[in-house]
Amino acid sequence: MGEAARASDQPARLALLRALAVMDGPPEPAFTRVVSLVSACLGMPMALLSFLDEDRVWFAAKVGVDSDVDADVDVKE
Repeated sequence: MGEAARASDQPARLALLRALAVMDGPPEPAFTRVVSLVSACLGMPMALLSFLDEDRVWFAAKVGVDSDVDADVDVKE
């Protein structure tokens, strides 16, 4: 998907994210189970399920990662 397409989808994506009310909530056991399973199946020390709002990336479930990051940080580094 191109940058222009992503930018045009931003308002709808952010509205849906707010409507789902998943950011900053308590850990969802289902998310944690999926992330743990992915980590184990792939033999990877880290696995994440993340949501991105205007300001940051929020890890809804994580294995091997301790904190959230600002949205402008490249998590591939």
